[in-house]
Amino acid sequence: MKIEADEPSISELFNNGAIVFYVPVYQRRYAWGEDQWKNLWDDVNDLAEDDSHFIGSVVVIREGAVVRGFNEMELVDGQQRLATISILLCALRDSYSDRGDQVQAERVRRLYLHSESLSGEMRKLTLGKFDDDAYQNLLLGRPAAGHKVTEAYEFFKDKIQTEPDLGKVSYRFTNGIKLVIIYTESHQDAFKLFETLNDRGLELSAVDLIKNRMLNTAANRPGGSTDFMVEAWEDISEKLDGLDNIRFFRQFLLANYTGKVTQSALYEKYKTLISNGQDLDDFVSRLGDAAGFYNDIHHYSSEDPALNFKLEDLINLKATTSFTLLLRVLADGWPAPKILSVIPAIEAFSLRRAICGWSTTDMDTIYNQISNLPVAEREPKQICEMLSKNMPDDRLFRENFRTNRFRQDTQTKYVLEQFEYRRQNTGEMRIADRRAVHIEHIMPQTISGKKQGGDWATYLGPDAERHDEYFQLVGNLTLLGAELNVPASNNPFLAKKGFYQRSEIKLTKELCDFDDWRIPQIAARSEALAEEATRIWRIESDSVRLTEANVRRSAAPNS
Repeated sequence: MKIEADEPSISELFNNGAIVFYVPVYQRRYAWGEDQWKNLWDDVNDLAEDDSHFIGSVVVIREGAVVRGFNEMELVDGQQRLATISILLCALRDSYSDRGDQVQAERVRRLYLHSESLSGEMRKLTLGKFDDDAYQNLLLGRPAAGHKVTEAYEFFKDKIQTEPDLGKVSYRFTNGIKLVIIYTESHQDAFKLFETLNDRGLELSAVDLIKNRMLNTAANRPGGSTDFMVEAWEDISEKLDGLDNIRFFRQFLLANYTGKVTQSALYEKYKTLISNGQDLDDFVSRLGDAAGFYNDIHHYSSEDPALNFKLEDLINLKATTSFTLLLRVLADGWPAPKILSVIPAIEAFSLRRAICGWSTTDMDTIYNQISNLPVAEREPKQICEMLSKNMPDDRLFRENFRTNRFRQDTQTKYVLEQFEYRRQNTGEMRIADRRAVHIEHIMPQTISGKKQGGDWATYLGPDAERHDEYFQLVGNLTLLGAELNVPASNNPFLAKKGFYQRSEIKLTKELCDFDDWRIPQIAARSEALAEEATRIWRIESDSVRLTEANVRRSAAPNS
């Protein structure tokens, strides 16, 4: 393994007209946040005039493509650090410009943000596909809102604007801050070095290490080509953009291999699989397919609208552990009707355990066991039976549902929506824009303060002391459109009924049948909804047989 190392300052590294850097597409997007930005800024501010400070290492592949006389070096590690340095330089350039010093602004731009050759000018750094547009906007002096790159720029711009002497800031940063830059000759050398650095304490994510292990293994195969692997990782990175990558890589393992794996052991598990003779191209292809399924699940973007509705329900229910099973059956090629036949069981399993406060620690194990059943046994009936055996019974669920304190979150809204859907005669109704519908506390969360027509504290009388015990019970909750919910607010019950009457939600309209709304009414409605919930969220053998019959009918050719 041939490597060389240097210890340049920012000025020495960036003020080099012969080289430019680029972040390959398979690298993760820009992810540094305020903690890291503050650390870098503090490092700059704490420097004495002739002092220096090392802020970490950068690993590059020296022999990149030569473009218009520039040597393009691929950033294998350190892209977060180099991107942040460049962003700070953009903020420094614009701060000079804001103070009317165009000479120094142009100097920063020309020396540190761009490189020059006989053929012209080229920017010093190109970020990955998810970040480069935002970075180019910074280089052009027009930062675009809503991106992490822009947030970093605004952080540094705010800090620099408080400095009376930009010259001192610029000197400390470009001359006092130093890096260790490590040059390698090939992907193979870079990947080996990357893993060595990790073994010696460099903090890297499990996903970075998994990617590096696969690329390193590919580079060491006969021929040493990494082209397919790099393209595959580009595809995986794009599909998982904005999603929890660690959770995906765990759930892929749980869906395909027997045995629970913790987050801390994730890399070692992948390392063992890759080293044990896996067909690497097939393995990464299956990862790519699963990443596509994962994207479809999280964005409920399958080709079947009915399945998408239920995927959205699972996310709102916070039933994300079930994605292990969904990854498995999607890889098995299950059609949408067959998947839909088990989702009600997943919902019942997830909600009953959540309402009863059962531990979530064994849910990964349960889904892992189901996902790795023999193919002949991995069918709706067997899946429903296994889930049914591992959830609270009717009595326990009913009692806990009745007394549960429901929070203002997506799970509570999901529960109320399911009650509403069962009040629609055709079963076709869906709430078009969930954000426009609020969770309404009939007896409000705060009962102090008078409204026209009375106040709740007086209205409740002695029971006002029991307000905190009852206002979060399911019997005191409904759904109400935002345009009605806001004016309804803390109004007395009789005034609220006017808003409820205008609602198109049947669950809410039912409240107009009540003449009073006090503690006894809340308790009675909680009891009734708990009975209804027990009927909705249950798994029965008859219903499993029915759903299997529906699957067979939907799969049959049209007559």
